[in-house]
Amino acid sequence: MTHFFLDCLTTAEVQALAATLSRAATPDAQWLVSEFAVPRNGFGRLIAQPLVSLLYFAFARLTGLAQRSLPDHRSALSQSGFTLFHQRAWLGGLLSSELWSFNAHESKVNAESTS
Repeated sequence: MTHFFLDCLTTAEVQALAATLSRAATPDAQWLVSEFAVPRNGFGRLIAQPLVSLLYFAFARLTGLAQRSLPDHRSALSQSGFTLFHQRAWLGGLLSSELWSFNAHESKVNAESTS
């Protein structure tokens, strides 16, 4: 489970984490992810994006967090052999919970095709 953790990483860091976890994952592994999100609609442009930017500014001031934008965790997990199984959004899409499943066969195929 990673709740509001991946938001603190860059896309490259999430890719490295997902790749590492995929090498240790069992075929039935699941990954529960809760993160901020910016929906691709008017609410996302007018409310969610400014709010997420404000949150990153506040976290930077309070904690020294260097990250300033949401990473593309979905691509990182997909590239490492995880498949999005279920997703649920709250607050107009500002918060997202996702259940990812590891597909060992697919991950092996992806690794072989990139070798």
